[in-house]
Amino acid sequence: MLCDPIKAANHLKYAEKYGVIDGVLDMFFNPVVKPYVTQGGTGVVQLSGFLAMGLTKFEKQTGASDMGEIGEQIDELLANPAVKRIAFEIDSPGGTVVGTSELADKIASIPLPTMSYARKLMASGAYYTGSQSDYVYASPSAVVGSIGVIAVDESYQAAFDAMGIKVEVFRAGKYKAPNIGGEGYTDEMRDMENETIKAMHEEFKQTVLRKRSMASRDDMEGQVFTGREAASKNLITGLASSFAEALVAFEQDA
Repeated sequence: MLCDPIKAANHLKYAEKYGVIDGVLDMFFNPVVKPYVTQGGTGVVQLSGFLAMGLTKFEKQTGASDMGEIGEQIDELLANPAVKRIAFEIDSPGGTVVGTSELADKIASIPLPTMSYARKLMASGAYYTGSQSDYVYASPSAVVGSIGVIAVDESYQAAFDAMGIKVEVFRAGKYKAPNIGGEGYTDEMRDMENETIKAMHEEFKQTVLRKRSMASRDDMEGQVFTGREAASKNLITGLASSFAEALVAFEQDA
């Protein structure tokens, strides 16, 4: 089939027409888990894998979560009269800056009691958003934190110089498209990028402190902690060995 692009396109067309493509993808990758409501009236939303906005179907099938869709799932649960509280089951290393603060604000503004739980991983953007629940639990061995922002870019200027290649860039606006074509950064461009990263980091810390007011800024410099350490540092509410255990505590307390 892959040797004949026309046949491949026809197979895809008919698969989409008759609704079988999602099932085929589920066979090979991870099925997308939909929100559900427990018998106790808790709406459950899962955040897993890389967090970003505008993900493709394939990206979601391979484990990433679309933050825009997470927001829509929250709205659906809020519109359900059977939902008394909302819990987030999180297993994520974080993701893009774009969309993270908006989802964090949305979680913080939910008018029902909220809880986040991490059995394995709640780091960076995942902690950014998960920290905004009223209650935050993690397993003792979970990885929690990584409160920081990072951007990585590659300059090929030295390699180009060694090969005798000169990159010519014509720009109006001295900060426009820094390092385009691997040209490198001017000192002014580098300073601007660093200031932007610092501003994002400060917003991250302020957002965490909005809900986790007893946490220390000293623990918000990119470190990662076990769940037990995070609890001792007030980055989370407490410990639970499983989501089911955290859910029982949440439904009793909220």
